[in-house]
Amino acid sequence: MHRLPKLSAMGGSDLLWSDTSSKGTYSVDTHSRESVKAACKPEGCSHKGYTAVVYVVSGAATLVIGGTAKATAPDKFGGQPIQGGESHRIGKGDVYIVPLDTIHWYKNVVTPFRYLEVPVP
Repeated sequence: MHRLPKLSAMGGSDLLWSDTSSKGTYSVDTHSRESVKAACKPEGCSHKGYTAVVYVVSGAATLVIGGTAKATAPDKFGGQPIQGGESHRIGKGDVYIVPLDTIHWYKNVVTPFRYLEVPVP
């Protein structure tokens, strides 16, 4: 049994579990976004090689998922914010799925915004 660590009050991420298989290394992480600046850059992020199942433990945010951003390098976005995409208000108890290689970001964060992220190959 794995006990969930106390989510950091300072923000950031903590490793909960990790495993390596023939498909790669996958980690289950806890995330704590304690300020708007720590929530996500407007250029977004994506998960290369896996779908993320996310469970919100506390707080709320607007999840912007999909859309387009100017790619500056593999797995990196920059130069301009995400354009388009769908916005969903998420909060404590919500579970959502971020599909493989899909740009997403969090805005309008109500702290403490904390969530558990589980990768699915």
